[in-house]
Amino acid sequence: MFNISDDSKDFKDKNQLEGLEKENNIYFDKESNTKFLLIYESKLIFQYDHRFAEFKDCSIDDINQGNPKKISYTQKNVNYYITPRYWIEEKKFKNKKVNWNWDNDWFLAIRLITRGTDSRTSICSIIPNYPSVNSLNLLLGITAIEAVYLISNINSIVFDYVSRQKISGANLNQFILEQLPIVDFKKWQNYEHFIIPKVLELIYTSEELKIFANECGYEGDVYKWDEERRLIIKAELDAIVTLLFKLSRKDLAYIIDSFKVLKKNELKEFNEFKTKRLILKAYDEFSKIIII
Repeated sequence: MFNISDDSKDFKDKNQLEGLEKENNIYFDKESNTKFLLIYESKLIFQYDHRFAEFKDCSIDDINQGNPKKISYTQKNVNYYITPRYWIEEKKFKNKKVNWNWDNDWFLAIRLITRGTDSRTSICSIIPNYPSVNSLNLLLGITAIEAVYLISNINSIVFDYVSRQKISGANLNQFILEQLPIVDFKKWQNYEHFIIPKVLELIYTSEELKIFANECGYEGDVYKWDEERRLIIKAELDAIVTLLFKLSRKDLAYIIDSFKVLKKNELKEFNEFKTKRLILKAYDEFSKIIII
């Protein structure tokens, strides 16, 4: 949306906004009737998580270098709002949206930057109606339900595996995204009655995404962050996507084993490759339901 280099003259940091009224990390200048919205960057999101990291309590060096702190899941109550590195005037953001002919109150955002040290490569989430910089790819022209299909697909371990074969540098560029496999929406529609609730439980953990949840047909309460349950749901979605791609259990096991960093991290944390166990278990369960 905004270029972090060319548009930086319009960005404001926390010190420049000091003295203004603030609510939910949005600043208000009453004298000029100006609102300053937080700006999303790539490192602030993760899979199904628009509050992965922030710049709250970061050192000056880390802020300057763009190194945010990961937010503990114990902090992620429904009213927790991230602290960004920069803010920008609301009117500039609105002008961008008008130019794009996009009037939704949410965005499907994909991390542009990838690193060999990351456990996952394709990282996607729904973010609230805030501006972002060009380290995020935004997919426009889609409905909330279509966004559910896409986010499940893009965050899947199968999609991730294929994307790793295509990426030669450090960026998941748009021209690469256009070459990657997406399950036909018609296939999703046959199973959306149990897919949509799973995706919403992962995404709708904050009041900021209430409109997105409503557009998906959900009018209930915000979901509480439950780390263990999230692992299970993500494994179930991985299994569903694998089945929709018509891949065998053997294919799936091979793909999962190729994620060496993920395996190393989980052996250290759980003393087992937990993701593999959960996904294969879910594959066995859903293979009785999903018949392609």
